[in-house]
Amino acid sequence: GEFGEDGVLQEMLEVRGIHYSGSDSASSALCMDKVASKALVEKAGVRTSRDVHFTSCPSLNELDRIIAEAGPSIVIKPTNQGSSCGVSFVDSRDALSRAVEALHDGPWMFEERIYGREFSVGVLAGKALGVVEIVPRDGSYDYKHKYTPGTTDYIFPAKIDLSLEQEMKRFAEISFRVCACRDFARVDLMATENEAYFLEINTIPGLTPTSLLPKSARCHGMDFTALAQLMVEPAIQRFYSRASSVKAFL
Repeated sequence: GEFGEDGVLQEMLEVRGIHYSGSDSASSALCMDKVASKALVEKAGVRTSRDVHFTSCPSLNELDRIIAEAGPSIVIKPTNQGSSCGVSFVDSRDALSRAVEALHDGPWMFEERIYGREFSVGVLAGKALGVVEIVPRDGSYDYKHKYTPGTTDYIFPAKIDLSLEQEMKRFAEISFRVCACRDFARVDLMATENEAYFLEINTIPGLTPTSLLPKSARCHGMDFTALAQLMVEPAIQRFYSRASSVKAFL
């Protein structure tokens, strides 16, 4: 979320010459912006849902435009928050009206809701890991389901057709590349029976007992220790490379 994931902390480290794991400040800021990152991956050929976005809270006069551009069933989300904070779902004009009235000021995205199954794909050094299916035991995969053990079931590797698996992995790798991510990331997707849709890319994926990246890595036979080592090794290599360059210059 804010400070840790949006490029602010990364820029502070860069200014001080401190090496760190993960995407740099520019990529972190881009991926935190759901509107900008979604537009970029869509331009690169990744399938996305329809949406309309506003730099500040929309007025009730915008309801018809929102429904026309995003459809009658909508996901409302802040464009620059993580962990599903502030996300809500509406499926009627009345519900949309009430939701808009309750929004606080700030940038918001109104996105066509894709009905299907939810998945996540870890990416390590630009290569997709395994596909994880996310199955909340009730409701949607919100903040509670992400961090409370026992509220969500995970299927990994996901039981899906090979063609859909390949498409998800391809979308994940394209998203990682065009957003200029570094070292590792996680790409979240929705899928209908045979089509995947990009949701968002996360440059600092969770590493808790319920988190998705370790599960994605386990699909490749990689335990948590091995994953953690591969996540930090590039930063160590960058440190030694820089140290060698400075020593050679002196």
